[in-house]
Amino acid sequence: MKFIIYKSTGGLAHNLNGLKAAINIAQKTKRILIIDSKNYAAFGVNFGDIFEIKNSGVTYYDNYDIIPRHMKYKGKTIDEFKNETPRYTSKFYILFNDNVSKDISESNKNDDIFVYVGTGAGISNNILNNISVNNRRIRRERNINNYNIVVKKEIEERLNTEEIIDEPYVAVHFRNTDIKNDINVYINKIKDLNNKTKIKIVYLASDYNKAYDIMVENLPDMKIIRKTIPPDNIHNLHYVKGDKYEMMYESLRDIYYILKSNYFIPSINSGFSRMIINMVKTNKYMIPNVRSKFKVI
Repeated sequence: MKFIIYKSTGGLAHNLNGLKAAINIAQKTKRILIIDSKNYAAFGVNFGDIFEIKNSGVTYYDNYDIIPRHMKYKGKTIDEFKNETPRYTSKFYILFNDNVSKDISESNKNDDIFVYVGTGAGISNNILNNISVNNRRIRRERNINNYNIVVKKEIEERLNTEEIIDEPYVAVHFRNTDIKNDINVYINKIKDLNNKTKIKIVYLASDYNKAYDIMVENLPDMKIIRKTIPPDNIHNLHYVKGDKYEMMYESLRDIYYILKSNYFIPSINSGFSRMIINMVKTNKYMIPNVRSKFKVI
């Protein structure tokens, strides 16, 4: 048996894009995939607690139990290795002084254990195209292999019990902690949309605690709905201490409401917004039976 280990990094979108690259490597090298997400502070739960991979043909696990204990990676046993955290440089991730963000090569194709960490850039089975949103070019990932990463059935069922917004609405993803945006731009877009469509409901997904109050103050004639309330004065929502399962559910709930919206105002500089747009563009949704026809503003 040979293995590829994917070590989680970054936020949800970053994490899933990197996992797609690891799946592609596993497919073409016939390796068993180990998804190490629980040991990563920003994820904090097993991949299988939240997601499953459909139609990949890859055998995968979210722990190290299947790897024989005599196998080593760079001279380290699994028990020594599994708690190591990759270090990010300006271009790639480093683990034990090796670049672990590149595809498998002739030099390591025979290794029992191969490690991948990153976002998928440079992996040969990915085709990256450009798409345009509001005259901004963003990258779209289109995988050759027809697999999909979807939420578990219990997550899907829980999402389907959420309150239905039975009027047209605009969803806003406003990121403003480690990545900054100008909230006035979003407010002006909402006002313009209201003038054109008479939409009166805004669904707000944000990591910025003050965004809700600012929108309520500046959009007095509109109903602002917020399901996830982020703590104040945080650097990044993913690293907040707490129940990681519930935090992951809250992110998925925001995705659910965004996908069901009529209009979407994204933070294009955030992987979270780009991931949602990619779902619509590629018709590969992480929430089964939810399809979107929102217009990006």
